[in-house]
Amino acid sequence: MVGDLKTNLKLEAGRMTCHGSLDIELTAAGDLAVTETPYESFIQHLIMWLGTPRSEIAGRQAGSILYDYLHEKLTRTTAAELEILLQHDLEESIPEFADQLVLEHVSCQPIPPNRMRIRIQASGQNIDILTGESDLSWLSSVIADAFLT
Repeated sequence: MVGDLKTNLKLEAGRMTCHGSLDIELTAAGDLAVTETPYESFIQHLIMWLGTPRSEIAGRQAGSILYDYLHEKLTRTTAAELEILLQHDLEESIPEFADQLVLEHVSCQPIPPNRMRIRIQASGQNIDILTGESDLSWLSSVIADAFLT
C-alpha cells in the first residue's frame, strides 16, 4: 500500500536487483523512504511475492507459484498453464489489485533452456520479468536472510 516502507529491492530491465542485502531505503535527508504511488507499492509487493516460495508463511497460501515450477521443463504448454495460475495468484496476493490497479494480462514465454520471460500488464503499464531457478533462489535467499538473521 502507498506509505509502506521502501526496500532496496528493484526491478530493472526485467531483472530483480538489490545492492547486497535487503534493507530499508532512506531519503536524501536520511529519513525512512516510503512508497508514494500505488504502482511503486505494487512493484515492491511483486518483488517480495516473487521471492517468497508458496506456503513459506505459516497458515497462508501466500507466495509465488513459480517455485512449484522450478524443475519443470519450460515449454509453451507449461507457460500457458503458468499464465492462468499467475494471473489468479497475483490477483489474490497483491493488495493493489483489490482497489487501486487493474491486472489486465499475464503472458509467459519460455527462454530455453531454463528461463522464463513474464510480462504483466497492469493499469496500462508493462512489467517484464526475466527469471529462472537461479534468480528465484537468489531472491528468496536475500529475503530470507533479512528476516531470519
